[in-house]
Amino acid sequence: IKRIANKFFSEPRMNMAVAMDQMGALYDSWIKESITDFNEPPNAQSTIEKKGSSNPLIDTGLMRQSVTHEVVHGKGR
Repeated sequence: IKRIANKFFSEPRMNMAVAMDQMGALYDSWIKESITDFNEPPNAQSTIEKKGSSNPLIDTGLMRQSVTHEVVHGKGR
């Protein structure tokens, strides 16, 4: 976040929407990494054999793939 903030203040052409979009993308990657790295409590052996993963948060990968961000302009949201 510090890198994005420094870039925002040092580059005159960087606007708030671009900075917010970059921060959103950074948080997306952190959340996806957290989902991937999560491992407690581990799945039962029968579950691991069924789905092929010991990660309790990953079955099909749809939840991880669904993580996204949106920069919304204006008031009331």
